Formats: sequence, C-alpha cells, structure tokens
Amino acid sequence: MKKSIIRLKFLSPLHVGERNLSDSEYEIKADT
Repeated sequence: MKKSIIRLKFLSPLHVGERNLSDSEYEIKADT
C-alpha cells in the first residue's frame, strides 16, 4: 500500500494535466 502512495506522488507532478481526469486513474496506475 505504501508503494501505491509513493507512485501517486510521482504521477501527481508528472500527470498534472491529467489531474483533471479523475482520481481513479491514479488509483489504477498506482495498482500497476
């Protein structure tokens, strides 16, 4: 679970433009 949070933080700044899409996208990417 900790890894997911870390990935979310990494995707947060990288996917700033996609931040408008949905938090679900982050959850999926964090799961992979």
